[in-house]
Amino acid sequence: VRLAYGNFRKETADVVGTLEQQCSEMKAAMELERVRQAGSARAFITESQKDMNNRTEAVFDRIEDVESICEEIKRDITQRRAAPSEARMNAVRDGLREMAKDINELKAHVEETQPRWKRAWEEELQAVVSEQQFLKEQVELMAEQEEDYEKLMQLFGQLEKLIQLQATHRPKKQAVLNVVSAEEGYMQLNNVMQEITCIAPDSERRLKAMEQAEKMRRIEQAGRVDEFEQELGNFVTEKKLRPTGGFEEAERLREVRRKNTMIAMLSSKPKP
Repeated sequence: VRLAYGNFRKETADVVGTLEQQCSEMKAAMELERVRQAGSARAFITESQKDMNNRTEAVFDRIEDVESICEEIKRDITQRRAAPSEARMNAVRDGLREMAKDINELKAHVEETQPRWKRAWEEELQAVVSEQQFLKEQVELMAEQEEDYEKLMQLFGQLEKLIQLQATHRPKKQAVLNVVSAEEGYMQLNNVMQEITCIAPDSERRLKAMEQAEKMRRIEQAGRVDEFEQELGNFVTEKKLRPTGGFEEAERLREVRRKNTMIAMLSSKPKP
């Protein structure tokens, strides 16, 4: 049972750790994708602004050129009393035709780009709202954490005082051995077994209890390790460890014992 429980606890810890890692990776991937999409949308808006600005400036330049030619034609007609040249008239016609083409292309580009801009604005606005909500929740959580911290500090202080009072006013009690008959003990054991059988298993509560026990075990183990390291450090620092010379000293002593044994054997051999 102990081995099965140990294996179950290890498997449960592994599953919980795997789920936590997968959740963290999923959150990081979603955040990266959101940032990437927001960055690409903002880059598209920036490029569209440059393109529209260039197209608009080109249309204005063409308008100025056509307007200048029209002013020359106007002076020819009103001041010089002469007919304008056919080249100027064709230049105006070509300019107006190209101007209409540029305006239509710019209009189509704006109509195509406008929905994408709106979607990008909505995403950015949603991101801003989400970030504001996240920051608000974090501030509230910090306030709750500070309140919990103060309560735990008060509780722990009261526990320390209670422990001190119990240590100073603890009465000496004699051990009382409650002896029960075999029949009564059997009935009590039977009742306990029936209660255990009737208990409905609660897996979620059991997992939470196991996680809490594992957490407390790690904390206590870390405390024991720190105490052992401190004690070991003091032991070594105070030079309480008896120097033995290590492996070389052990080999030297073994060689001395071997030589002494050989000398004793040779000295005890009878002479002929």
